[in-house]
Amino acid sequence: MKIFDVCSATGTYQAEGVEKTRWIRVGAVFKNENGNVSIKLDSIPTKLNQEGEMWLNCFTPQNQQQTQAAPAARQPVTQGFRDQPPSQQPRTAAAAPQEQPIVTGFGGAEDETIPF
Repeated sequence: MKIFDVCSATGTYQAEGVEKTRWIRVGAVFKNENGNVSIKLDSIPTKLNQEGEMWLNCFTPQNQQQTQAAPAARQPVTQGFRDQPPSQQPRTAAAAPQEQPIVTGFGGAEDETIPF
């Protein structure tokens, strides 16, 4: 079960005269039936603070905040990623593998001079 969104600060902005932090979602925190907690990162943030550190914050997912405020307004979230860790995903039949195109380079004469 997803319990938090993992977010990284990307900067600040002004809203109504107050400086606020801009956040980007980079992953999620899950809790399984055994009580263990797992962190899944969808991307790796690269912005460091002035001390050379990277801090990630956990926030209640927006869809859970909306659900608590208005239970009837709950909508399924589909972001292109699994909403649950693999151990909690329903099993489905494997799809037939699709043939992938072969990419050989950018097609220019400069491809011939690359030493690797």
